[in-house]
Amino acid sequence: MNTLQEKNGFYSNSREHFLDECRRIELLLHTAIKKFTKKDGLSNNLHGLFISEEEINGLVNGSCEKNDEDSTLEVERLKDHLLKFSEDIAEKRDNSIKKNIFLSFFVLQNIFRLSPFEMDALILSLLPDLHKKYERIYGYLQDDISLKFAIPDRSVAAG
Repeated sequence: MNTLQEKNGFYSNSREHFLDECRRIELLLHTAIKKFTKKDGLSNNLHGLFISEEEINGLVNGSCEKNDEDSTLEVERLKDHLLKFSEDIAEKRDNSIKKNIFLSFFVLQNIFRLSPFEMDALILSLLPDLHKKYERIYGYLQDDISLKFAIPDRSVAAG
């Protein structure tokens, strides 16, 4: 993003807006994973048969090192960051609309009258198509490595 857009606080196109929404959902997932791993820490004795906490941390954080920071403080920090980032997105979206910049994701929400929860669900369903790491993350959150998506495969159910 260039300095003018940062200073004026708006999106220049739909892609920028959508990518920020994806980053927000990724931050939401990161927060959920931190809560989940704090509550249900798993042993790494079954390497290759399940998705380890270290692998998930690597997928979310971009490294395989375990975070030594107190998990409760980390979750609170993530929640604060998520709230601030969500506010920034809303402000930039509103400024873009005032400038008559077409934001397809916002238009989609209005056409189908989707709630914020439904928009988040839509993004969650798109993420595995954007990056393979989300297949592993979803399998981890569902506690089943064979589950790659939140939606079951319809071809298996029909057959």
